Amino acid sequence: MATNNTRYDFSPITQRPAFRWPNGERLALWVCVNVEHFKLDLPATAQRDGSTQLKPDVINYGWRDYGLRVGIWRILEIMDRMGIPGSERRGVRV
Repeated sequence: MATNNTRYDFSPITQRPAFRWPNGERLALWVCVNVEHFKLDLPATAQRDGSTQLKPDVINYGWRDYGLRVGIWRILEIMDRMGIPGSERRGVRV
């Protein structure tokens, strides 16, 4: 069967050996915190119809920006408390 995947060879799931995590672990967790930047003066997804024409669109910017101002710090605090390391990007550890 031909595939367009260049990362690994195709193998039917029914013919693969059982997968085992290192050290016999039963669970793997990968935490990636998504940090986005929203421009105040550009329209984007709206929570309230008819408000995207506002300049600046404070209503919709506010709910998107909440995660960066408040939510991300809560997530990082929980990760620290639980000893869960975050992923790294561009040499900056999250």
